[in-house]
Amino acid sequence: MNQQEQNNYIDFIALHKDWVSIKRLSISDNTKDNEIAFHLAGIYFSIKERIYKLFEIDRDKLDKIANDIVASASKGKKLSKIEKYAESIKQLDNQEIKNKIKEAVKDEKLFEIALAYIASKIADITEFHIFPDQMLLTEIYPELKLPKELTMRMNRAKKKKD
Repeated sequence: MNQQEQNNYIDFIALHKDWVSIKRLSISDNTKDNEIAFHLAGIYFSIKERIYKLFEIDRDKLDKIANDIVASASKGKKLSKIEKYAESIKQLDNQEIKNKIKEAVKDEKLFEIALAYIASKIADITEFHIFPDQMLLTEIYPELKLPKELTMRMNRAKKKKD
């Protein structure tokens, strides 16, 4: 390995209160672009989870709202992922839903952040990928393997659904 190859890497280190996240990818001439994208998607996942924890929004309430929205949008209908996502997102313009979201934030200026959280949660629930996350990349590139932590979370989420 030459000197230039040794210097190619992507590092992400976060140490904040109870959050520790260290992700490193050494990049060589043999590293495929999809492996780099997969690593960056892992960083995105870590950041996405943490961002919402930094705001005073009641994520449990917002999760329930998102689940209720998806359930009502697809009730009695056979919809594709994108149709289920679109029908659910439309409901975010409903005043009753907006009022429920406002109840989940301590400060009204956080409403848009709560709305972004719900939109992201709806994408997760409907399994419609709005970002090339690690889940999508493993569907396209089966040789890429999900981290154990994410696999365990997915299994817990599936058990809750059943």
